Amino acid sequence: SSGPITLSSGPIIMSSGPITLSSGPIIMSSGPITLSSGPITLSSGPIILSSGPITLSSGPITLSSGPITLSSSHITLSSGPITLSSGPITLSSGPITLSSGPITLSSGPITLSSGHITLSSGPITLSSGPIILSSGPIILSSDPITLSSGPNTLSSGPIILSTGPITLSSGPIIMSSNPIIMSSGPITLSTGPNTLSSGPITLKSSCFGFVFLWLFYYAFPFRFSYYSWTAWH
Repeated sequence: SSGPITLSSGPIIMSSGPITLSSGPIIMSSGPITLSSGPITLSSGPIILSSGPITLSSGPITLSSGPITLSSSHITLSSGPITLSSGPITLSSGPITLSSGPITLSSGPITLSSGHITLSSGPITLSSGPIILSSGPIILSSDPITLSSGPNTLSSGPIILSTGPITLSSGPIIMSSNPIIMSSGPITLSTGPNTLSSGPITLKSSCFGFVFLWLFYYAFPFRFSYYSWTAWH
């Protein structure tokens, strides 16, 4: 109920039962956590793995205030969500892969050194925490990325969306050299900027025409009009 679960190298394997802790952490050196259908629920304790992955078939991972910290392993969920109230998700090199479940954080960030975030149909929702990736991409098939005030910061990995939008209230999108590629979903910002060093923004069927007209009218140094045309002639 309140004590920790500590393993050096052995795995935790369950078919359908949940893992429920009130305040104790789950700490493993090299063994994985594998569940077929049961959830992992922690009130305030973190999940810390050195090299073993977290693999769930259909059960969710729910933390109230504790973080998920992995050194070189990954998080794989088939249909269950990852829900954190204030704790961050920190991975050194492993990816976060979800088939249909969402990633929901209230204030904690998602930080990856070289791993990527891949979702088939589940959204990423953050209230104030940022998404920080060094080199891995964010890949979504149909669901959106929604942030209230936290930024998206990527060093070299791209953001790829098939149909879902990117919505930010006040946080910026900061990318060094990677592109934002979307098939049909829009990019919506209330007050935050889009900052790219060398990567393009590519939209196939969304608001590209509106962005082009806006740039042509406001950013073009010599705007054509009837008066400028007659003056030029």
